[in-house]
Amino acid sequence: MAEEDEEVNGWDMWKEVYLVGTEWDQYSSVFDVEWDFSHMKHELEEGVLHRSDGRSVFIFGATEPQLLKYKANPEKNLPERDIITHIPVMIAIVSSMDPPRRVGIKSVQMEQENIVDMRSLKMDWFPYVIEPLVRGKRKAQAPIFLLKCTQRRTALPNLKDEQKKRFEYCNPYILLPKDMGDDDVNTIVNVEVELDGRVQWFEFDWELDTLDDFVDDLIKSRELTDSEENKEKIRIGVQKEVKAAKQRVKEARAEKRRRVAAIPQEEKDALESMEVFKFY
Repeated sequence: MAEEDEEVNGWDMWKEVYLVGTEWDQYSSVFDVEWDFSHMKHELEEGVLHRSDGRSVFIFGATEPQLLKYKANPEKNLPERDIITHIPVMIAIVSSMDPPRRVGIKSVQMEQENIVDMRSLKMDWFPYVIEPLVRGKRKAQAPIFLLKCTQRRTALPNLKDEQKKRFEYCNPYILLPKDMGDDDVNTIVNVEVELDGRVQWFEFDWELDTLDDFVDDLIKSRELTDSEENKEKIRIGVQKEVKAAKQRVKEARAEKRRRVAAIPQEEKDALESMEVFKFY
């Protein structure tokens, strides 16, 4: 390979890696800055990512928004401006397992994570080959795969907002038994009750709120009729939503336990030995 091609593939290959979870309208702005990933090139060619132990390397990208100060023209005495900059990050997974074929879609508005085939979002793993040294002293390299997305940018205006958000809220999905403990539970429920001829929406936190005090405070703050009928409607509405939410939590925990029990021991061992490296 020519020296020029080696430099392009070695230093700039990160630009071909899909930056998972980055908003489409911000995606191209990432490349306005000449980010330097030469250190990752070194690690791939002869460092911690140059493997000869039979394990493969899977690389995907992400961005971390940071508020940075910029001076528009350093030669002029102009004030600095705060600009949100999406800093690219490369995540490398070293594992004896096949690369993950699913993504988890989760936002703060979603109660549960949605697990889907990554190909439904036009993502897939593509092999990356490091060329051998001209006078060949480099050891054999285990397979390297880069996550790429073939979604055409020109077609984005035709996508519904909900479809675009799926890209922004996703991440490669790997089920780790050691991390499969009980998640922090969202104890806030949304309640809808008709009171005094109007629908009232409100939130109730079953850990922090006391039902009787909550009912009295709600009637007072919303200037509702202080009647036993209204109080009973609120109590029933709250109890119904809390019961349903707790049942969903119970079912989700049971499903987690079932999935962990179904993982073969060989796969569990591979997950235990998996290594993750993060590059800025």
